Amino acid sequence: MLDPTMKVRRSASPHDGVASHPPRSIRAIAVSAPECITGSKARKALNSPDPVSLFNACRCAANSALQGYGAWGESNWANTDNLRKHFLLMYSLDDISVLKKLLQTERPNMVLIGAMTLCIPGAIECAKLIRKIMGRDTLIVLGGRHVNETIFLNDENQRLDSAVTHHPASPGRLMREGAIPPLFDIIISGEAELLVQEIGALFAQPSQQPTLHIANYLDRKIAGRWIVDFPALNKTRVSAGIPLKRDQLPSVVETFGITASFDVFRGRMTSHVFSDTGPGCVYDCNFCSERRSVTGNIQEIKSAGWRLYKQFKETVRTVTQHYPDKLASAFVEDSIFLSGSPAAINQLCLLLEQDPLDIIFGGQFTIDQIINKKEIIR
Repeated sequence: MLDPTMKVRRSASPHDGVASHPPRSIRAIAVSAPECITGSKARKALNSPDPVSLFNACRCAANSALQGYGAWGESNWANTDNLRKHFLLMYSLDDISVLKKLLQTERPNMVLIGAMTLCIPGAIECAKLIRKIMGRDTLIVLGGRHVNETIFLNDENQRLDSAVTHHPASPGRLMREGAIPPLFDIIISGEAELLVQEIGALFAQPSQQPTLHIANYLDRKIAGRWIVDFPALNKTRVSAGIPLKRDQLPSVVETFGITASFDVFRGRMTSHVFSDTGPGCVYDCNFCSERRSVTGNIQEIKSAGWRLYKQFKETVRTVTQHYPDKLASAFVEDSIFLSGSPAAINQLCLLLEQDPLDIIFGGQFTIDQIINKKEIIR
């Protein structure tokens, strides 16, 4: 459960038109933008119906909804047996009809879009459809790996709004330059777990101009290293850089449940789990966007093995409860399994030896780690 002290509330400003506008109830959907023009994912790939990155970014907001807490506790994500119906994973623009149906069914006033670089054209097409069906009153928020890589601070210690760098491929920069349509109201770079929750809370407050209200009252002390860009306002906000308490974050497994089943795990139900040691790789290879200097250093490694074991245990419990005739498996979404840390891997091994679980799991190592750490991996 989330610690309520992690959130900050402020009174509204009369300049936001508060007096003449009632509070609004959040009606949100989240969309993982498509990477292809046409087609569907190859059957031999590790297919999953889950928009995992969106689950990760939205888990605090979703947890608040399920707990009945705050503005999200009164949203369309609350009191539902199927939270996943508000989330959509698109592979190609062939799925646009599914998005259209979701828009017509949910009538959202907030749409969260996640996109890698390959998916930015798809994100633009999705936003065009949202504007066509829902008009200007729906808040469109863009985030994901592409934004993380194109809106950043050259020096993470210099956390000033004026210090933000926009790569030529930054969606905020492209909108300002007129290279892409002015579709996105808010663009998020960085750690969004508590940020999405807070943006929703501010959006729900009475205001005739919700984007301006969010820009004016978004607290820099919301935990996480994040940057929020408001292109239409030509305004950018940078967090104070207060670290997330990763041991306290809700897990994707308990919040969203399990629906995937990877063939490689022999018919077992498959969860997506995270050690939350960082969003990228421990190495700093200059050819890779997962490099340490882009994504940041390792975080909270001392308890990483425990976090992973806890999610394995939640996976077994969830599968036992919802799929009594199935067994459990998990895929660890770390760029490198537990950041390749011998201490963290040993911690996980010890926990599994002390309290064994009937689970098969997979993850990723680099070739040199497999060679150099063969014994500990074995």
